[in-house]
Amino acid sequence: MIAKSWNNDGSFITGDRDHSKSYHYPQEYDRVALCDSHGNILNDKSIVYINKFENGYAKAYKEIFVDEYGRVRLSQVGIIDMDGKIVLEPRYKLIDFHNQSYAIAKDNHYSIFRLSDKKLTCFKGKKIKG
Repeated sequence: MIAKSWNNDGSFITGDRDHSKSYHYPQEYDRVALCDSHGNILNDKSIVYINKFENGYAKAYKEIFVDEYGRVRLSQVGIIDMDGKIVLEPRYKLIDFHNQSYAIAKDNHYSIFRLSDKKLTCFKGKKIKG
């Protein structure tokens, strides 16, 4: 279930159950949350948008904004697991999943995040080829 938005008291408006709709049209939602079958929000409420899950992990964004050209943009990306727990803090410019085992994160430098043991290795000043 996806929560479209929520109030300070924890109540929320239910969004579309089809996650693909929110994935393609984030501008329709104030926030997208990971919820259990009772409607309880599982993820940290500072997360404003959750991408689709791949192998038990999803990109999670801390900010949605409209740029100067009127396009909806997502920023401050991290990774959460199926329980809604943050496994990589949402502070990166870009994260790409690679080979179902790794994620490549870019901030001021590149890092490789190994999903199996949740280990982050930074590569400052190195080029990473896809």
